[in-house]
Amino acid sequence: NNFPPSSVTAPFVLYTSANAVTAQAHTDANNAYTSLAGQGVGTALGNNLSGLILNPGVYSSGAADLGASTTLTLNDPSSDKSGIFVFNVASSLVMNGSSVVTGTADPCNVYWRVGSSATLNGLSFMGTVIADTSITVSSASTVSGRLLAGAVTGTGVVTMAVGGNTIGGCS
Repeated sequence: NNFPPSSVTAPFVLYTSANAVTAQAHTDANNAYTSLAGQGVGTALGNNLSGLILNPGVYSSGAADLGASTTLTLNDPSSDKSGIFVFNVASSLVMNGSSVVTGTADPCNVYWRVGSSATLNGLSFMGTVIADTSITVSSASTVSGRLLAGAVTGTGVVTMAVGGNTIGGCS
């Protein structure tokens, strides 16, 4: 939703109707969602992610919330930044206003499996969000990663706020 003013730059392509490419993308998103769930519980974080500093690993929470004007730091101490972060969120992921997900992790190695919907209202976020239903991104948000909605249901949408967003960094 919201194209324009949001835009897609090469090499990425925006598909606005169902076709063979979008059908394959849904299959791939569903497979990734299932694979991430199969990584297990890992370290239970609780629901509040504010102020945490994490290294590569598998993490879980019932509902993940990053409070307004707070930071979640994802640090990868490896020299080649190959560490993988997996977040298995049972229900919703909410990033509140002016919050930031930052650190030395490679955004392409950060994965968020979200059982329902994700709302990204913060300033900057990193990682691939694979949500069962929907993803909403506010006008102030910059996402270094990918956003995939409807992983299981196939009917989800990614909604970007009026004014445009910047989403990229992983292909």
